[in-house]
Amino acid sequence: MEVLGDECKDVFIDRWRAHEEKEAAAKRPPETWRQFRVVSHTAETPRIVRLELEAVRRSAPSPSAILPGSHARLKLPSGLRRAYSIVHGDTDRFTLGVALDERSRGGSSYIHQTLKQGDTILVASEIRQGLTIDNMASHHIFIAGGIGITALIAMMKRLKDTNQDYSLHYAVRSTTDIVFQPLLIALQSHVTIYDKSQGQRLDIAKILRNRIWNSHVYVCGPQRMIDDVIQTAAGVDMSSDEVHYELFNGEDAGGDPFTVDVVGPNRKSEGLQVGAEQSLLEILRDAGFEIGSSCEVGNCGTCRVSVRCGRVLHRGTALMESEQRSEMLACVSRGVGHIVVELGE
Repeated sequence: MEVLGDECKDVFIDRWRAHEEKEAAAKRPPETWRQFRVVSHTAETPRIVRLELEAVRRSAPSPSAILPGSHARLKLPSGLRRAYSIVHGDTDRFTLGVALDERSRGGSSYIHQTLKQGDTILVASEIRQGLTIDNMASHHIFIAGGIGITALIAMMKRLKDTNQDYSLHYAVRSTTDIVFQPLLIALQSHVTIYDKSQGQRLDIAKILRNRIWNSHVYVCGPQRMIDDVIQTAAGVDMSSDEVHYELFNGEDAGGDPFTVDVVGPNRKSEGLQVGAEQSLLEILRDAGFEIGSSCEVGNCGTCRVSVRCGRVLHRGTALMESEQRSEMLACVSRGVGHIVVELGE
């Protein structure tokens, strides 16, 4: 490692982490699901609902605490699987925030328009942690856009409860888009809100330039915001392990249908159909291929597969531009027309 430059070190570390995540995912038992009932379905804003879910069958002997930065994976009646950040709760009862994606053809649109109080829905038994707090940091800077705030609230509450130093910079289109206001009021001395309708601009460069020593930054929001934070952080000499991010958009798996040929370690499969609301990851698993995964929203890189030929519409943040020439994320990226992928051992 001594002979590597900083950029090479970062690449090496990222690839090593992805390798470890992939090995850990491969060792996981088959996914199981629990039935939850909708306790409340409340409009936080015109575009965001607060969804409170409770397990139909309680855990024995008692529910477990949920780590800050975790998300729940929901299986909808159509078979779609979507991940949403947990605002607070435990493994038997928790609250989610779900934004209506204008392009949705079955994910958030189903939750907003069809799902109602008293209905039941399947939730993955394993609650997975996405963003994690780095306890070695002296100060924690949170940057959120829109519904991205849901991934960060529990993390900030944990820091508040343990008397650690943090600040939140929250960008919204207008004050009517602010969600979970009672929870934010409890944190208000640490919160700055930027109202776009009033001409208020979140200046990422200024925030990061003025950071105190040993600060870490956590960002959850649209791809453009994440890219801005990553690029700006590099420009102010923040190392990659001081920047933590999560893409909030749980609708990214959808798009135009495509077909895929699969070259596996022991067998091949041709002409698999990936529907408009299906992910390549789902189809590969349905066809009997073992594919590891973790976040399933394009952040971790565990589900990467090699692309032999064909065009790919890349989504997610886990692959560098150079890697996108030969790989894709099976959870969110999509083929264009027809592609051929190769699976490793």
